[in-house]
Amino acid sequence: MKLNIELIPRTAIGQNLRANPEWEIIRKKVYNIYNSQCQICSKKDSLLDAHEVWEWDEENHIQILINIIGICRLCHDTIHFDIAEKNGKATEAKDHYIKVNNCDYKEFEQKLVEARAVYRRRSRINKWELDTSFTIKKLWIRSIFYPEEHLLPGSDQQKRCDNCGEFYHIEAMINNKCFNCTEEFEEDITEDFDSF
Repeated sequence: MKLNIELIPRTAIGQNLRANPEWEIIRKKVYNIYNSQCQICSKKDSLLDAHEVWEWDEENHIQILINIIGICRLCHDTIHFDIAEKNGKATEAKDHYIKVNNCDYKEFEQKLVEARAVYRRRSRINKWELDTSFTIKKLWIRSIFYPEEHLLPGSDQQKRCDNCGEFYHIEAMINNKCFNCTEEFEEDITEDFDSF
């Protein structure tokens, strides 16, 4: 599935970066980074939403920020289908899900049932610890939270990694790959040589 339904647990609602004064800067930066193109359905939209992508460590009760992407309002409504229902946009969200994922109504209903089951299970966890260390790892976000560090010059010196698709400063790129992907590649090579 290209477009998923992700219902935020009741006990984690409001736990995000949006409460930070820097959110407005992040949101606008996302529009520029993704060139006003939805990262899910590929629609060109001058009014992208900045969507926080989370992983949920249910065993340790940790809500982990893993990315911030630019998506269109319709994809955002579909992801947070419960909010779309409350706002009277359920039909549009359902139709969009079916179109983007090239599936039928029955498949949509099954995914919605699964998403609601996950929501209920995660909502039983009373307190989620918030892990936003992603903001420190991503230089363009870190530069917003820590502008005094001057980590990243202008966006004209950024380039997209051929491997992971993320943007990095050109000095952090080797053969069009970011330092993270290059390190993974080097680890694979080292492991291969160690086996001889």
